[in-house]
Amino acid sequence: MAEKVSEENNLNNVMRVGQILDLIMQFPIRTSIMLSGAPGIGKTAMGEALAQRMNAKLKVYLAATQDPTDLSGVPHCNEERKTTVFYAPEDFLYLTDKSDFKGPVVALFDDIT
Repeated sequence: MAEKVSEENNLNNVMRVGQILDLIMQFPIRTSIMLSGAPGIGKTAMGEALAQRMNAKLKVYLAATQDPTDLSGVPHCNEERKTTVFYAPEDFLYLTDKSDFKGPVVALFDDIT
């Protein structure tokens, strides 16, 4: 007969916010990390806490409420190469070396469908 796992035992397997932040802080600074889970479990709050801990700029991109060009950029033609090129959204410059801002940035891409 299978043993029923109690709710108390399940809670023993849950990492606390501080533990997760400590784990994330061990990664190199330019590492992308994806937090996945049900709505309301604190993924956005985790990103906010991480930015605060790192003394970093927080950029939140709400993918579900943005137009695709808000994320991919505006297309234009490269006549020489006969290709389509995208002008990156200026807001994304924070995530590149081309930004005037040189400090750390935590970027949250929230509600990706």
